Amino acid sequence: MGAKNTCNKKNKVDVKMVGEDAMIRVQSANTDMPTSKLMSALRKMEAIVHHASMSCVDDVMLQYVVAKIPAGTATEDQIQACLLSRLNK
Repeated sequence: MGAKNTCNKKNKVDVKMVGEDAMIRVQSANTDMPTSKLMSALRKMEAIVHHASMSCVDDVMLQYVVAKIPAGTATEDQIQACLLSRLNK
């Protein structure tokens, strides 16, 4: 499967599943605590975060996360929809 890429006017989310692990890349504006929102969304999904990093370039926040998603609970599309929903609040 290829990486799923969903974006809207504020955020861009890429998700690639490898077994139960999700590799997630989020690009957003550096406003309204995007890191907190991302971690909150992952917690709600009961994901186990293995690695996370964030970088800011001007007003753009880039976040990379590798997390274990409970087996059979979410597809790439479902993960994207959940993350975008939480990031846009």
